[in-house]
Amino acid sequence: MAVDFRFIVIGRGMMGAAAARHLSSMADGIALIGPREPEERKAHHGVFASHYDEARITRTFDANLAWGTFAAR
Repeated sequence: MAVDFRFIVIGRGMMGAAAARHLSSMADGIALIGPREPEERKAHHGVFASHYDEARITRTFDANLAWGTFAAR
């Protein structure tokens, strides 16, 4: 069964989720593609991030220049 989407958003982070949410208020047929965050970190054996997208974005604006520089890498 083929499914047609009007918009496909790649990335489930803060920006992708916001884009998909706002697109869904204007149109039907939105697909959001990307990995989910682990529900149980102790049982998760895949790729792990200490900060997911939204935390990394806010961290780049840290008052401490060193932390902001490290977060941007």
